[in-house]
Amino acid sequence: MLVVLVLLTLPLVEWLDSAIEWNRDNPRLGAGIYFAACIVGSVFFLPGSWLAMTAGYLYGLPLGIVMAAIGGALGAYAAFLNSRTFARAWAFSRLEGHPRLQALDKALFEQSFVIVLLTRLAVVIPYNVLNYLYGVTGVKKVPYATASALGLIPVMALWAYVGALAGNFNEILSGNLETGMAGRVMFFVGLLAIIVVVVVVHRTASRVLKERLGE
Repeated sequence: MLVVLVLLTLPLVEWLDSAIEWNRDNPRLGAGIYFAACIVGSVFFLPGSWLAMTAGYLYGLPLGIVMAAIGGALGAYAAFLNSRTFARAWAFSRLEGHPRLQALDKALFEQSFVIVLLTRLAVVIPYNVLNYLYGVTGVKKVPYATASALGLIPVMALWAYVGALAGNFNEILSGNLETGMAGRVMFFVGLLAIIVVVVVVHRTASRVLKERLGE
């Protein structure tokens, strides 16, 4: 409770604005710090939208989109590896004796690129949850990293665009910025991606399940 009270009384926004001004005066070092923040933030569940909006606020467009996309991809892979390192063995033990779950896991293994790409585009499951969720599945590392990098571009571009519109960093922290037409377009793209991924997972898992039960 004491820590919360201290944080509420500290001038965090003013400190952040000062850090942002320093970053603009030291772009190369600032970029390295931003990417490191994306990695640490993803591992510790900091919202990906904040990080992407920060890139838009710091670098404007189009550089902010590039920075947000790279940072999002790095963070996604770091959290994925963290999950796989500490949780994959436990998840695998839970699959034993459950043919349907094994079929789903193999479906993810066989269709890694397509499923990861579509779930990234769908943006229904939060960014950080997906990072850790895929870490405990059979998804291959390279398809995961590649599909995540590509699938995150639209949503990171959206949040970077929103961040570029912010007058100050307090607007980003409050979450009061509007996504406008770009946000509505992303909604329909995500809806279509959800439908496709459900069909792909269902068909692949059904085929694998039949094969396993046949054996």
